[in-house]
Amino acid sequence: LVTLKDASLGILDDPFGSPKDLVKQTLQYVSKVSIKEAAPSVRKLIESDNVDFRDAAIQTLGKIGSAEDAQFLIGYMDSEISGDEKLRLIVRQNVMTALGDMKAVEIRDRLAEIVKDSTENTMIRASAATALGKLENPEDVPILVSLFSETDPILRASSIGALANMH
Repeated sequence: LVTLKDASLGILDDPFGSPKDLVKQTLQYVSKVSIKEAAPSVRKLIESDNVDFRDAAIQTLGKIGSAEDAQFLIGYMDSEISGDEKLRLIVRQNVMTALGDMKAVEIRDRLAEIVKDSTENTMIRASAATALGKLENPEDVPILVSLFSETDPILRASSIGALANMH
């Protein structure tokens, strides 16, 4: 008897043999029911740089991922991502969102570094600030408050949102 979980793991193990929509729906299912055993296959899907699945796979890893997956995503974000600059920016933002969803405290220092880096893209800094806020670490309040002095309204708004996440 094959379970839905087994079928899902099989599809993600060999995603290129299945219809695209089925793979995307499987990623959604794995996210919703938190099938953590799918993480290695989801990482392979991200590494394949297949634009059909990459964003959905990053989002899925954000829902089911572990500390090891957080390190993987940071490494992926820092690697040479295929595509034009706009596409790379979107992928990097998706990684920041996934890390926030994971509440990946293991990469807190790296997120803080990105938030503080004035040479980094504004949207990436804002996404990193949002992710940092989701970690709910009181030590990050000064970093997030420092964004109030930025001239960019996107950074100021992300600071407010991130601080609002802290309880």
